[in-house]
Amino acid sequence: MQEISSVEMAAGPGCTESRPAVAGQIGWVDRALALQRQGRSQEAMAACDHALQQDAGDGRAMLTKACLLQCQGHMDEAIQWHERVLAHEPQTPLAHQSLGLLWAEKGEHGCAIEYYRRALELAPDDPDTYDHLGVSLEALNRPDEAIDAYRKALLLDGAANRTWLHLANALRRAGRTGEAVARYHKALSLRPNWAECWNNLAIALQDAGQIDEAIEAYRKATQCDPQGAEYFNNLGLALQQAGQHAEALEAYRQALRLNDRLPEAARNIADALKEEGDLPTAIAHYRRALLLRPDYSTTWWNLSLALLLAGRLREGFALHHWRRHPEVPIDTYPHRLRGPRWDGSPFDGKTLLLHCEQGFGDAIQFLRFLPQVKALGGQVVLEVPAGLLRLASSLEGPDRCVPFAEERPPDEPYDLHASVMDLPALLGTTEAMIPRNIPYLRAPKPLVRRWQERFDPHRFHVGLIWAGNPRHGNDRNRSCDAELLAALGPVDGVCFWSLQKGPAAAQLEQLRRHLPVEDVSESLNDFAETAAVMMHLDLVVSVDTAAAHLAGALGRPVWLALPFAPDWRWMLNRDDSPWYPTMRLFRQPKRGRWPEVFSAMARRLQQAVSEQRAAAEGSDA
Repeated sequence: MQEISSVEMAAGPGCTESRPAVAGQIGWVDRALALQRQGRSQEAMAACDHALQQDAGDGRAMLTKACLLQCQGHMDEAIQWHERVLAHEPQTPLAHQSLGLLWAEKGEHGCAIEYYRRALELAPDDPDTYDHLGVSLEALNRPDEAIDAYRKALLLDGAANRTWLHLANALRRAGRTGEAVARYHKALSLRPNWAECWNNLAIALQDAGQIDEAIEAYRKATQCDPQGAEYFNNLGLALQQAGQHAEALEAYRQALRLNDRLPEAARNIADALKEEGDLPTAIAHYRRALLLRPDYSTTWWNLSLALLLAGRLREGFALHHWRRHPEVPIDTYPHRLRGPRWDGSPFDGKTLLLHCEQGFGDAIQFLRFLPQVKALGGQVVLEVPAGLLRLASSLEGPDRCVPFAEERPPDEPYDLHASVMDLPALLGTTEAMIPRNIPYLRAPKPLVRRWQERFDPHRFHVGLIWAGNPRHGNDRNRSCDAELLAALGPVDGVCFWSLQKGPAAAQLEQLRRHLPVEDVSESLNDFAETAAVMMHLDLVVSVDTAAAHLAGALGRPVWLALPFAPDWRWMLNRDDSPWYPTMRLFRQPKRGRWPEVFSAMARRLQQAVSEQRAAAEGSDA
């Protein structure tokens, strides 16, 4: 909305004055401006109308009325009056600039840019018009042009703190974080107690990974504006990222105390409470956020995860489709498939294409539902990543398996399609209904035989995996350092094997300083090969990654090391998993406390080896 300073410009030397003023007319325009400054808008408009009654064609009075309408929020009428001014006198830069602002406020930035450029042709030394031009260029995703416009504005007025802020914002959005930080500091040197600028500086610092500096900047923003709920909300996000969870919760609570209708704060406090394991309160806050903003896609998705973590599978899976919303920041499936999604009903005489999505572990977990799907009739085509293709051939249910291709959708003909991650919702799955057809994946027998000679049948063999995919959003919490697994041994009669793949495999040498470990990872070219090795292991010890799902799907004993805030599928307050009967869960007692996890495993391993030894001695007797 136009500020009063622009209204006052209607009386300035840059405005049109097409004919000598009628006696007393200047007094009415000045009176209108004075009344507007006092907040007496209706009286200001009446004074301006009185001036126009004396001379309906006077450009100065017309421009004043247009600016008053703009200042008072009457956008459409303001546009009409500014156009009337330009029809009367096309060389009025303020009218062009004001029309640019009006069209920008209506979201018509292309039109706004045309008016700004015309204003600059008439008044090329106006820094405000360059600043407004930059804002509209940014809105049209033209960052380089926007940055150029802001720089031109600052050449004309280097003390314009608002333009320094706009330039910094544009640089940050363009990924030029270091330059942005310098411009935020320049703006703050001109206006030190500027909460908005401190907040945006903090965002840039957070983007740059300077979390401690970002927290300090957010605190500055809250000090400059103690009533700014959004600043406390952002502070909470930074504190949570830094692992300061209690402080984050208090920041969110303060945001809600200041503005109990801020959906972002309600969602963020729910996220924090979920991380602390307080699921009933977290779920209540998610629902509160959704009352405030019913289309809040990320909140629907996070509510789904909280319900699943609480073991309320049918409710959680019913909301699981929100993961596909464009605003939810996860990668699902890259292709838009033709035809209808399958609704879970019988499909006799038709072909159903099922595809995997997200990680290998997700795929392995949900492949268990394929026999139920096949029982509903028709042909089932399963698209799987290449690494799972050989293993998936052992699965009951699909008529054929085809490899996933990132660059194109599958070539197979089909009538219906669905993701394997949709299957629990489509089948109405509850915990009691989870298929327990273990094993539902089987290692190819020739591969199993080929690995047999590597494993001494008289020893207890333990496979080790300490890290997942480093690109996973929660990898820093779910993965651990290899050296922590040294707590498991050495144990007489136990042979340890590294199954670790990816960059973390380089940590094996650190682990070997404390524990003898055989390495077979370089031979594990796909999950079928890994499955063949697992068939010779007495135990798999893993963090939350695809290898743990594989061991569970094969029916192999597997111990899963979990962070304090686990993924939804492992639920809370239990050491078993309804998804994998042969799995035992070992949880961090407090955030980041891996040593207790592996100490508990070490005690249990000694016990398992003793039990196996006693059983062997009993059979020999």
